[in-house]
Amino acid sequence: MNSMLAQVNKIEGKNIAPIFAPVRSGDILHSQADVTKARTKMGYQAKTTFEEGLRRTVDWYRENL
Repeated sequence: MNSMLAQVNKIEGKNIAPIFAPVRSGDILHSQADVTKARTKMGYQAKTTFEEGLRRTVDWYRENL
């Protein structure tokens, strides 16, 4: 999340600081995406980078909200 916030700050030219709060019931404490199996079993290959996808998402929200 901190890395994604840093990317959003970069895209938007802002310096929004994260707000850390106590863990809530149901929060996922540790999660790390891994597409290795999808790549080896199904030939999956991302068509865009995370940063480009995030920029497109921010642009969409800017235009539609």
